[in-house]
Amino acid sequence: MRRKGRKLLRIIFSILVLVAGPYIFLYFFINERGKDIFLNTLKSKYNIEASLQDLTFSLPFKITLVDFEAKNIKFLGLTANIRGFNPLMREIIIDNLYIKGLNVSIDKDIIQLILKDKHSVDSGKKPSAVKESAGIAYSLKINNIAFDSASFTINYSELEHPLQLVIKDLSGTVKRFRYPSLEKMKLNLNASLEINGKVADRALSASGWIDWPRKNMDLLCRMRNIDYFTFKDYYPPFWNPDNLDIKEAYL
Repeated sequence: MRRKGRKLLRIIFSILVLVAGPYIFLYFFINERGKDIFLNTLKSKYNIEASLQDLTFSLPFKITLVDFEAKNIKFLGLTANIRGFNPLMREIIIDNLYIKGLNVSIDKDIIQLILKDKHSVDSGKKPSAVKESAGIAYSLKINNIAFDSASFTINYSELEHPLQLVIKDLSGTVKRFRYPSLEKMKLNLNASLEINGKVADRALSASGWIDWPRKNMDLLCRMRNIDYFTFKDYYPPFWNPDNLDIKEAYL
């Protein structure tokens, strides 16, 4: 009876080692080497110089990055709950992605790259942003993205009157985000707008869904508390407030 009990305990212990072993290895390996591997990969494969205060792994499959900064992007914190990695379907699946203090700067070159990649996806070609490993391209699926105090700065410095748009204090969620092949996704976002230093608090909001493949949407977008004179230098003559004899107006 004791032999059977010991044998059963050995079997249970072996199963626990087989199940818990990979988790324990990942825990120590990523917490010890993950930060350096991440930064070195960005530099060697994508030519991106970046800094990162900390990268940690916790169970079950949660990655946390703290105080990341690169040329055009930085954030205070990012937490990703990874559901799994499917090499057969070539997918990386993330259940929840929380980003705090995201700050993205977009200039003319980045806008052209985004438009080029969009055209590549629409024509069935592989986007330039999608990297391959051993000839295999992977897709990203994120079921829920939560933004906390994000900002996106768009610079049009080549205009006669340089324009800087900042979508700031952005908070809310994006559900069912897919890349590079976009699918139907749901949005619920709120933000303030800053135009050449002039701020309109809580001026922007968007809620509803966008079905990108079918070119369909049910999306409610709102703009409010925006001074009509803010874009005075960029209006065509017909809309110019001086020509319309407008003294004060808000959108």
